[in-house]
Amino acid sequence: MVLDVLSERQVRALMIDGLAILRRQQPGRRFISYLDLVYQVVVVGLPGVPGQELTALARRLADNQKAFTENPHPKDDLPENRKLLSALWGLVSDGIVYPRLGTFRESYPSVIEYVVLTEKGEQVVDRAEEHPLHPGFMSRFRSRCSSVEDGVIARLEDAIACAERGLLRAAVVMIGLAVEETVDHAYDAAVKLSLIKSTKNIPAAQKVAALSKGFALLRNAEERRQLQIALVAAENVRTERNRAAHPGEKFEDAGSVEELLVSSCRQIPVFWNVLVSKTDTSNP
Repeated sequence: MVLDVLSERQVRALMIDGLAILRRQQPGRRFISYLDLVYQVVVVGLPGVPGQELTALARRLADNQKAFTENPHPKDDLPENRKLLSALWGLVSDGIVYPRLGTFRESYPSVIEYVVLTEKGEQVVDRAEEHPLHPGFMSRFRSRCSSVEDGVIARLEDAIACAERGLLRAAVVMIGLAVEETVDHAYDAAVKLSLIKSTKNIPAAQKVAALSKGFALLRNAEERRQLQIALVAAENVRTERNRAAHPGEKFEDAGSVEELLVSSCRQIPVFWNVLVSKTDTSNP
């Protein structure tokens, strides 16, 4: 089968990339035909297909769900159809798109004619490769942020998994742990660089306050600016994590938690790249 070379997760990633491409071609577009989406999967995911065959192949794959309705028995569903629709319904489950269905034939199962981007979906596809909920994000994060400790990355991966499943409180807690470990390393690095004096067993809030004063001593204006912005983001995460620790607090705003995750994934590397890496004796 033509899609055998692609895993379901790869198809999912290609769908998000395809949605992003279609949005760039037509800014503000929210309604996407299933055929257009499958076409993008084919174009991006199967580069060896000759150009003149792409449209025909995409149409055949998109029509597979209609062919299935001719004899709607699970064992007769085509593997390619299962892979495409499983990836697509995963996006529906994650709140990135919702489907618009059409009736192919009376008394037969409905087919997906269009998908519509949700508000969350617009945010994901408009910042596709930079967004933590984009498949493959953490692989790119690891490659470009090699100084970040594995434990911190593991916390972020857990936070992303929780956010994808709607476990918002747990996501905030894991983001908080990633930031807390980062601040601890930043504090130790600042001590080694003589920006601050070491004080043992102080709470996180005092570490943040000490770092704020220490960063003001940096001579490099750009590094000072970057670290101060990152510290504000870290303090925001610390506040939200403390709130998440109280059972009475409700965490129902997925958008706010998502923004917290996006901000953390952007700012955590600043501490490691600008500050902690300067004290890494294994990388002179």
